Amino acid sequence: MIVRLGQMNDLQIKYFLSVARNLSFTKTAEELSVSQPAVSRHVSAMEKELGVALFDRTNKSIFLTEAGKLYYEFFSDLQVRYRLIRERAQDLNRQRSGRIRLGCLEGWDISGFFPAILEKFKQDYPNVEILLECFGTRGLVQALKNDSIDAAMSIDVTLADIEYTHVEELTSIPRIILFSSKHKLAKKVDLCPKDFENELFFALSSEEATYAANLVREYMRPFGFEPRIQVVRNIESMNACVHNGMGVAVTDWWSTAKGMSDFGFIPIGSRHPIVMVWKEKNDNPALSVLANEFKFILADQLDM
Repeated sequence: MIVRLGQMNDLQIKYFLSVARNLSFTKTAEELSVSQPAVSRHVSAMEKELGVALFDRTNKSIFLTEAGKLYYEFFSDLQVRYRLIRERAQDLNRQRSGRIRLGCLEGWDISGFFPAILEKFKQDYPNVEILLECFGTRGLVQALKNDSIDAAMSIDVTLADIEYTHVEELTSIPRIILFSSKHKLAKKVDLCPKDFENELFFALSSEEATYAANLVREYMRPFGFEPRIQVVRNIESMNACVHNGMGVAVTDWWSTAKGMSDFGFIPIGSRHPIVMVWKEKNDNPALSVLANEFKFILADQLDM
């Protein structure tokens, strides 16, 4: 349970209720597997916030003051009500049925974490089906605009111009330079982005070809060179050009090609923010639950 009354928090309430039941700071510390000073500190902070003494400590034993009894009844009742409401909400979730159509970028391999997200989501919404559809950047935006999908997951810049949407940042993933495993630089020791300054960089088209090219220029600027850029229509074209040794590409950690033996890659030291967006008029609570499951499962990837 999360409670905020002024500066007071649910941990303080938990400690207070336990001390009130045990009438002992020592027994409470043992029960909660914490130190006795920690229990005393939290209870004292709660008393300071409420402006009253909750326990009479004048003798060797302690007991609730009259004010303490009032707060004990209040917080005990609050816990019971919270548990009942939570159980009712979970029952409503389990009864809800339907489908979430989730769109994501073509060329991503999310199999390393998406099954775990689905499993956790199904615990709250066992009767809600999730359908995964893949699009190019322009197709993903259009699908969300015309309601072909319920939510879109993508790099933040590809969805920045969609109006009237709810945006949840899920994680961020490293940007990489992708190259052929047969590239002349593939076996170079201490390979760095600067080594590719004379290479042709392939970029995916967006609403304007210059936009995609400018992003690649921005990514390479810290390495002191202006890349030559060729814009291509889709991810398949980009990977095919790189695979055949025609140049390199800036992509990200989830790239399907990154995991193939025919390709090599190096991180460039910056990251793509990943967001999930849906229209504000879509009030399906399962969307927020799904976004939160993404955040939870993907939290460890921030260390990549």
